[in-house]
Amino acid sequence: MKENMTEEEKKKMSERFYQKSIQDEQHTKSQKIAGELYVGKTSKFQKYAKASIMALAGIAVYTGIVVVGNTNEALSRYNNRLEQEAKIELNTDQQETFNQERDGILNSIKNAMADLEKIDANKEELKENGNYTVLGKNIDQPRVIPEAEAEGLFVLSDLEKDAIDKTVDNTIEEYKSR
Repeated sequence: MKENMTEEEKKKMSERFYQKSIQDEQHTKSQKIAGELYVGKTSKFQKYAKASIMALAGIAVYTGIVVVGNTNEALSRYNNRLEQEAKIELNTDQQETFNQERDGILNSIKNAMADLEKIDANKEELKENGNYTVLGKNIDQPRVIPEAEAEGLFVLSDLEKDAIDKTVDNTIEEYKSR
C-alpha cells in the first residue's frame, strides 16, 4: 500500500501522526480531533511515580550507607581492640604468628569475613543469654557512650560492643593456645 502512495499522501499521513502526538513543554500529549486540539490528561500515578521512585531510591541508598558504615565501624573497633590485646597478652612468637596471619590484603579480607561471622554468632548468643533491649542496649549494665562516639556517624549498640569484646577475647585465647 505504501508503494502506491504519492509523496503528498505520505506527507499528509506523517502530519496526521505528528498532530496526534504533539507534546508541549510539560510533556502533556495533545490530539487533533475534527480540527480541534485536545490536551490529554496525565494520571495521578504518572504525577507521583517520579517522586515515589526518587524517594524509594533515596531510602535504599541511605539504608545501604548505614549498613556498610555500621559494619565498617564494627570491624574497625574489633581490629583496634584485637591489636591492643595482642600486644599486651601475646608473647613474641604468638605475636609473630598473629601478624603473619593478619597482614596482607587477601588475609585482611578473609579475616574480615570470618571476624564478622564470629561477631554475629556472638551477638546471637548474647541476645539469647543476655538482657538486651530490641535496639541492643544492655539493661543490666548499660554503657556510658563517650561524647566523641555519640557525635559520630555510626554508634554501635551495647550488644555489638559486647559481641566484639567477646570475639576479641576468644581470638586472643586461640592465639595463646598455639
